[in-house]
Amino acid sequence: MMNQSLNFKADGMAGDKDLNENDIQDNGASDEIASGRTQKYGNVQRELKARHVNFIALGGNLGTGLFLGIGRALRKSGPLSLFLGYAIASFAGFMMMMMALGEMAAWLPVPGAIPQFCSRYVDDALGFAVGWNTCVPVWVVVLIVSFLALNILAVKVYGESEFACAVIKLCGILGLLITALVIDLGGVSSQNRLGFHYWKSDDLVKEYIASGATGGFLGLFSTLVNASFSLGGVETVVVAAGEAENPRRNIPRAIRLLFWHVLLFFVLASLALGMIRPSNNPKLLGASSLDNVESPWVIAIQLAGIRALPSITNAVVLIAGISAGNSYVFKGSRYLFALASNRQALAIFLQCTKRGIPIYALLVTMSISLLTFMSMGSSLSVVFSGSRILPPFLACFTLGYLCVVTFFNGFDTIAGGFDTAGFITSYVGFPLFFSMFLFWKFARKTKWKQSEKADLFTGKAELDAIEWTQKVPKDFR
Repeated sequence: MMNQSLNFKADGMAGDKDLNENDIQDNGASDEIASGRTQKYGNVQRELKARHVNFIALGGNLGTGLFLGIGRALRKSGPLSLFLGYAIASFAGFMMMMMALGEMAAWLPVPGAIPQFCSRYVDDALGFAVGWNTCVPVWVVVLIVSFLALNILAVKVYGESEFACAVIKLCGILGLLITALVIDLGGVSSQNRLGFHYWKSDDLVKEYIASGATGGFLGLFSTLVNASFSLGGVETVVVAAGEAENPRRNIPRAIRLLFWHVLLFFVLASLALGMIRPSNNPKLLGASSLDNVESPWVIAIQLAGIRALPSITNAVVLIAGISAGNSYVFKGSRYLFALASNRQALAIFLQCTKRGIPIYALLVTMSISLLTFMSMGSSLSVVFSGSRILPPFLACFTLGYLCVVTFFNGFDTIAGGFDTAGFITSYVGFPLFFSMFLFWKFARKTKWKQSEKADLFTGKAELDAIEWTQKVPKDFR
């Protein structure tokens, strides 16, 4: 029989009895600690099936960034910079990152995953800072109860809701790409064949803040920043690894699907949007007041004179926002659970219901949704703004790329005139992250872990011992 529970463990951070924080811990002692905690607080459950994991990977980051926020990038940078920016961000920032995360999650699929990986492999202080610095943006106030209901019943309910939303989003973006092709080739009676018309009539590469080559580069860089945040959420499938059935098989499959997901939906979408509507449209995000903003897909459909599709597209955008909020609630609660299992948060956050839901971690995560009231007095856009040799080098390159994009993500709030509100929203995370990191590092006297002493094995034997049921594919007889 398949054991669907997971006996989680403490990370062995500074303070565990008779253990040196820089040495690989005794697995037997750690498993005894984990067993005692499991009996007291309960377990998360492995109830996410292969289809749940696959669709969390495929649809987890198809949020408002692709349906709405991409219009801001087109307005600032032009169609060519939009395409290049999303292509670079997709490959450098996320395909390589997810290859590394997917490998770690397949090796050791633990609840919350990422804070635990940071503590095990790098430094306890890094795990503490990463876990506590995770913010949970919930998009619409009236959806708070719905998010709570979807996350509090059972992880299978969350999986089913994400499966349904992902199917709708995938069908929506595929339909929009087909519609873009029809519009571009002149398949609508109210508009001639466009081809690359807007690449010729608009500025192919727009100047942003500065002029000349510098302005063109800044326009491209602003697109990299926009694309990187639009692609945020791809790591949700790694967070879900600790509650997935047969993660050694299902997680690698889901990560491989991400390649086609990013290529088809983000790269092709950025190319298509630059071909079917102008970059100077006044209804694009950032070009006018928030009340007048429309999805760039809706703008293109309206210009083509197609009447029924704008309402359908707006419904898909709404569902994308709901799904994004639901995913962030799930991810935030599991991060808090992971912090508690690392003894970097109160032990009460380990408490699980009989259905395997970390109830107090979920309730605290949901309480952050009260931040949505901030948006009622100001603009919402301001409040939430192959081989064995290559992977290590690609991971280092990705780390450098993400550091550069993160550090300079608010460059346009300084250059060309200081924007106080924009600067704060762009950089408020820096002092929070480093203050948490330094607090835990000095309070617990943690040390950077040497690679040969990283904890790669604690809890692995238990996962290896689980016998997963081999399901026979159904036929249609």
